[in-house]
Amino acid sequence: DGIDQGACDCDGNVLDCAGECGGSLIFDDCGICDGNNAGQDCNGDCFGDAYLDDCGECVGGSTGFDECSSNVDISMELHEGANLISFYAVPEDNSLDNMMSSLDDVMIGVIGEGLAANLLPNGNWVGSLTEISETSGYWVKIDGPGVLSVSDAIPSDPSLVYDLHAGANLISYPSNIPMSVSDAVSDEYHDYINGFIGEGEAASLLPNGNWVGSLTEFQGNKGYWFKVSEGFDFNFDISDEDLVRTVNSNVRKSPQEMGYVQSMNQAFYFIEDVIVDGVSIDSGSLILAYNEDVLVGARQWTGEYIDVPAMGYDNSIETAGYLESGDNIRFELLDLDGNRHILAGESIPSWDNNQIFHSGVLTNINIPNHVSIVSAYPNPFNPATNIEFGLSRDSDVNVSIYDINGRLIEVLVEGYFFGGFHNVNWDASGYPSGIYFAKIISDNKSVNQKLVLMK
Repeated sequence: DGIDQGACDCDGNVLDCAGECGGSLIFDDCGICDGNNAGQDCNGDCFGDAYLDDCGECVGGSTGFDECSSNVDISMELHEGANLISFYAVPEDNSLDNMMSSLDDVMIGVIGEGLAANLLPNGNWVGSLTEISETSGYWVKIDGPGVLSVSDAIPSDPSLVYDLHAGANLISYPSNIPMSVSDAVSDEYHDYINGFIGEGEAASLLPNGNWVGSLTEFQGNKGYWFKVSEGFDFNFDISDEDLVRTVNSNVRKSPQEMGYVQSMNQAFYFIEDVIVDGVSIDSGSLILAYNEDVLVGARQWTGEYIDVPAMGYDNSIETAGYLESGDNIRFELLDLDGNRHILAGESIPSWDNNQIFHSGVLTNINIPNHVSIVSAYPNPFNPATNIEFGLSRDSDVNVSIYDINGRLIEVLVEGYFFGGFHNVNWDASGYPSGIYFAKIISDNKSVNQKLVLMK
């Protein structure tokens, strides 16, 4: 306003920049009265265009520096076969063609929840899955090891909300910072969550509020099946990533000496304890899961509740002979001395894909001295019965059904069996009521069991 700061007036008093006699206001470096240099940018230029970017650096204006980027480059090492992954950051171009291009030489296909796509030899993708979502997990199948690389990806908001439906939901984890399961999942969701399944690992919540299983923490770039009892909106409890706590699990999830491949179809049997001859087994012993004579899973015992994976047939050659819905699973123990023990329990459900089973305590059973039929239950029956038999050692076995006149009417199974106990089911829906006999032949010895079909 034309006021000359420092001019004398008012009986010799000094005028400030606002024209007040004896006032204390002054012009700042940009010539603004009482401006406190608010007109300067972060580089000190009056009315300049420099600013602080997301990295806290002064950029733009006369600085000569460009804004930093919060975008990230992602690199995942994948193994041959099925990999359960997700993305904590997704680029603007989230098409399969862009995001999976680094795997073109080994790619077979990508499967999401209810969606799938295959890469044709001509380089074109076909199927219902066309782009990657930041909220979803995916099975990526490749025919050799490879590195999945994605550039300039935009990180997800850690408070990302997931719209979960009742049943199994294949979702992502929205951070590159690992977080323990107990910290990442708020107690408010416990009433709705049945468990989590990752690639070859799982977690289950016990009634006492403790989490058990080999899945101890969520990790960026991994996918997870969330099994819930009803639909609700969910978000991971990642309010301050600087305070995230991680858990290092000492569970050997896939013992190297036990050869089975990861399948896209898997289930987990949670075992509370294993008792052999009245004594709990030693840590380091291996619990093995079989479908007949095919190894489908293994887990090292750690002295506490663990989950034993059981792989299923997913229509690939590599998983031929693996479990299918309704198959009975067989558990064995390989102790620290190299001895094998057949295990049994009161609650070992038949296998089904993407399930979590609690099998309680397993105990060893004594192998019979000769071939024997343990039971046929139910008997009388309608229309099916389960025949349990025991073998003293590994041998070829024939299990057949005869009518009351001694005529062979059906061969139930014929093949090689390990020593121990086995189950064979006979569905007699196509036969009339009457008396039948189950005959089991092994090593030129045979045993019979009368069966009564009542319709």
